Amino acid sequence: MLGQISVTAVFIACAAGLQLQGRNDYAAQECYTGEKVYFVHVMKTGGSSVDELFGCLGKEKNFAVQYVEGPVNITTGDTSCPAAVCTAHQALADQDWICDSEFQNASTFTMLREPIARTFSLFNYDKYELQRTDMEEFATFGDLLRNLEEHPYESAFSNNMVDFYFAPNAVTLSLAHGDRAEVLMRSNYQATQGDLETAKSMLKKVDAIFFNERMSTWQDDYKNSGLPLAEEVGGSSSCWLGNSKKADCEKDGCAKEATDEEVELATKLNSLDIELYEFAKTLPQALGSDP
Repeated sequence: MLGQISVTAVFIACAAGLQLQGRNDYAAQECYTGEKVYFVHVMKTGGSSVDELFGCLGKEKNFAVQYVEGPVNITTGDTSCPAAVCTAHQALADQDWICDSEFQNASTFTMLREPIARTFSLFNYDKYELQRTDMEEFATFGDLLRNLEEHPYESAFSNNMVDFYFAPNAVTLSLAHGDRAEVLMRSNYQATQGDLETAKSMLKKVDAIFFNERMSTWQDDYKNSGLPLAEEVGGSSSCWLGNSKKADCEKDGCAKEATDEEVELATKLNSLDIELYEFAKTLPQALGSDP
């Protein structure tokens, strides 16, 4: 009888131990433990759609996504797990303090868009989708550009982090100066050839560069990039890249594309951004670009 009790007790103890071990193994495997990635998010390049895809994927694959994007400072995905993705409207050099020290050596990527198309899209989105009151004085994209030509650093807008992305050569300044770019623009600073060279140097250090013009291939391009979560992004059956911030404004009278005059003026105002964009397409880590 005592022998039976002892055997039973040992069996129960072993079963409990195995169950506990199983729980510990499950807990250890529950969260994603692979390498991290930092997304240098340039506004109106399709980055919000990328953010949403990673947020969806985080819930599916058990990792958090940290957003440090101006007024938006949130965590999505599986928030019970550590962040595997950090996305920010900042420069590459800022990743260790914008995210946290665990992202100091994280792989990096960014998204770029043809500069005139980016600014035109931002105008339509702010004026028609967000219906910002400070855009009412600009009936057309050309009106905004002419205002910028006359008063390039005297913002007509409310104090919003989006404002400085209308400024001439905003992407060059953002990549060259990171968190300081907005302060520089508001102090009448104008982008220089030196800033362009700094921005080019920063792009050389990014592990992968994607382009808005081929968003339809983005998941395949990311899968082939060798970046962290490449297989997860390319193989997900439920998380897809959409178009989260496209301005559906034709019913409100917005233009489908910029006029020739507007393109000429926007080109004049953003010559450094255009040179930076063309330079990025020549880099070996440029993915999904049309030469």
